[in-house]
Amino acid sequence: MRSLRFISLGLAIGSLLAWLGCNEIQSPTEPQVSNPPTSSESSSSIESNKATDPSEPIAAPRTPPMPPRVDPSDFVRKIDNRYFPLVPGTTFIYTGTNDDGEPIRDVFEVTHNTKTIAGVRTIEVRDRAWEDGILTEDTRDFFAQDKDGNVWYFGEDTKELDENGHVVSTEGTWRAGRDGARAGLIMLAHPQKDDSYRQEVAPDVAEDMAQVINTNQSVTVPYRSFNGNVLATQEWSPLDEGVVEQKYYARGVGFVYSKTVEGGTEVLRLVEVRRPSSGNGGGNGDDDDDDDDDRDDGDDGGDD
Repeated sequence: MRSLRFISLGLAIGSLLAWLGCNEIQSPTEPQVSNPPTSSESSSSIESNKATDPSEPIAAPRTPPMPPRVDPSDFVRKIDNRYFPLVPGTTFIYTGTNDDGEPIRDVFEVTHNTKTIAGVRTIEVRDRAWEDGILTEDTRDFFAQDKDGNVWYFGEDTKELDENGHVVSTEGTWRAGRDGARAGLIMLAHPQKDDSYRQEVAPDVAEDMAQVINTNQSVTVPYRSFNGNVLATQEWSPLDEGVVEQKYYARGVGFVYSKTVEGGTEVLRLVEVRRPSSGNGGGNGDDDDDDDDDRDDGDDGGDD
């Protein structure tokens, strides 16, 4: 009896399928997703791609401990941290929208310039931001990597510009070794979930903090897709209360996507990476430090 029931059921299903075929009834068409480009250059045709989001930010970020004082002998000349590699001659280009929905563009250029700060030779990065086609900020950031692979942030020279290109503010400028400021950690060598760290340590000027919320995230941006190899962090500052940002860093590339998840709606996506030609990206230029205030005073500032 059991076998007959299955045979009858099979005949009925076969008849139904035949009827469906004759009447050409089809299921809804699934959207097609094209493969992203894998070369170093981006494709403008997929610039509308969205990044996949991680979980919501944690409710109560943990206040990070103060980073240790730096020892210049602990640092190396290159920065090859897998989540924050800075090869001189490389330029990262980002686009997105600000809190008002206006288009923004950011160009992050790893220069061949270096500067000695608190006794440590740092690599200079020029970071320029445009809002609605107007250059609004031109910043120089200074980074160095220790022997363990941690990347340290030694300060920034910030210039905010008006629509005519005139400097209207340098608010946010700081330098390790000045006015109680000390180097912070911009990226850990081996980040783990819930790790927290201070990225900027300049009291009442720059106090950005970060906490790891995911180490195997997947993200798609106009530049390309990254599957399971993305570090997600939550970043905030006690000087900007109520604003929380999530940032994503892909292994072997660096920062690829950010979004403000509390206190704003700004979004920024990596669209292009311009890499140096072969043989021109391995070294830095001579130290351009001609500022007497940057001489090594034996202290990186701040208290233990």
